[in-house]
Amino acid sequence: GRYCSQWFGDTTFSASPTVTIAPDYVTSGIDAVMDRSSSISGNVQRANVAPAWVNAIGVWPQVYRWDVDEGAWTEANDTGLQEPTDASGNYTVTGLDAGQYKIRFVPDTSYLTFNHFIADQVYGAPTGAKLSPSSPAEWPTYEAQLSAGTTITLAANTDLTGIDDQCPWGGYLTGRVTYAAGGAPVPDYHVSVWDTSGLTFVGDTWTDASGNWEFRDLDDVPDYKVMFDDESGSLTGGDPGYFYNTEWYNGAGSPAAATSVGFGPGSGMAAINAAIDSTTQWGDVTGKVTDMHTGKALEGVTVGLNLWNTDTPGWVEQHSTTTDASGRYTFTKVPWAAPFNSAVRISAYEDESN
Repeated sequence: GRYCSQWFGDTTFSASPTVTIAPDYVTSGIDAVMDRSSSISGNVQRANVAPAWVNAIGVWPQVYRWDVDEGAWTEANDTGLQEPTDASGNYTVTGLDAGQYKIRFVPDTSYLTFNHFIADQVYGAPTGAKLSPSSPAEWPTYEAQLSAGTTITLAANTDLTGIDDQCPWGGYLTGRVTYAAGGAPVPDYHVSVWDTSGLTFVGDTWTDASGNWEFRDLDDVPDYKVMFDDESGSLTGGDPGYFYNTEWYNGAGSPAAATSVGFGPGSGMAAINAAIDSTTQWGDVTGKVTDMHTGKALEGVTVGLNLWNTDTPGWVEQHSTTTDASGRYTFTKVPWAAPFNSAVRISAYEDESN
């Protein structure tokens, strides 16, 4: 940490002289003169807030160094010699080699819940840019935004100060998901947020026990669209979205018809709600499996629920379960209206290992 790492010849890896070692011969003169490492320090504040909240506490300075051999910005401050900003918003990153750097400031909500409302910021870059890629498709944009920041040239044995910046307020979306019939809350329901520019995926979350959801740290540009679907299959026993309509805000059946939502810096939109409806009507199927000769209840028999699909057409197994100690099984939320035409077939078979 106190000295800069270097390649022989005090140059880059690709330019470093190759050392040839002959058998039974000592190669001498492979010497190095070490430079002391450098540091970068500064102050981070929250943009456009009251003076009492101006110091950005618990913000990590992520330092990227230009790698000549890779031709890319690579994260450099993995030395363990950096800490998040203190109570005054000050930070220092030590143990850095000479070179060219960029800094990305990342609020840490584990230090301060208020940091939910602060967006990431690249030093010297325009605010409002999305800086946390949620999918591989967003990496080119993310790298372009990093490159838009100010390049810091750091010499050896230098303590560079005054690298100050402001983290913009991040926006938020919140809402609630309920059943269209009865209005009861829907827990563990999938909510995803999409960028209206090219309809690219931004991130997702799930509703809590009361059907509420929230999505924080959004940029104020561009607008967003919100989709609700049973992605996890929590309501249908493992078949994602099979019996529920996928819905876009506000009650739309497609992204093209969905209502866009947007907000200014440091604000957001609440009541982005959805009332989900099933694609059909359903009932329960229950029964008991016994030995045909003795009438004894059979435990551990696999039972399959097969539905007739008129589109295929054909029988398709949608669920399976096993009988309990009394030989009984139950399937819940079995559709009986279109497109299944009230047709259900049960198949029972014993595991050969039993």
